[in-house]
Amino acid sequence: MTMKPLQTDIEVGPFKYGGSGVVYLSRYTNNGKFSKVAVLVLDPETGERVLTVSANVPTLPLPVDHLLVKDYSENQGVLDVFVDAGLLEKTGDSHIIDYGTHKIELPICSFTGKLQEAYERFVEQNRESNTDQTEEDFPNV
Repeated sequence: MTMKPLQTDIEVGPFKYGGSGVVYLSRYTNNGKFSKVAVLVLDPETGERVLTVSANVPTLPLPVDHLLVKDYSENQGVLDVFVDAGLLEKTGDSHIIDYGTHKIELPICSFTGKLQEAYERFVEQNRESNTDQTEEDFPNV
């Protein structure tokens, strides 16, 4: 099973706790199969991760072009940066997770603008390279 991550030309930042970079799309895996989309920000010069935008809750069903946004701890404020840049749109829904001794609300967002276009390229690129994946894994966008 192969999967090609997609580095976009979308620059984002600066973020509250420092750093900026380019958006990179990949997928989480769950039981050996690709699952929800993972959105990261990488330093374009070093390739090092600046932050992970998305959060993965494998048991939570989401539309394929939606994600949970990690907007707490060192990621505080990342949601506003992506919304203000026209890359994500708040759906008004959220999911609560246990985080240590307290609960965290993860906003559910949909891709929009350049990030939606990049997501469509990512899905198409991987539809062609993943002949052992089903349409359910990479549905039409």
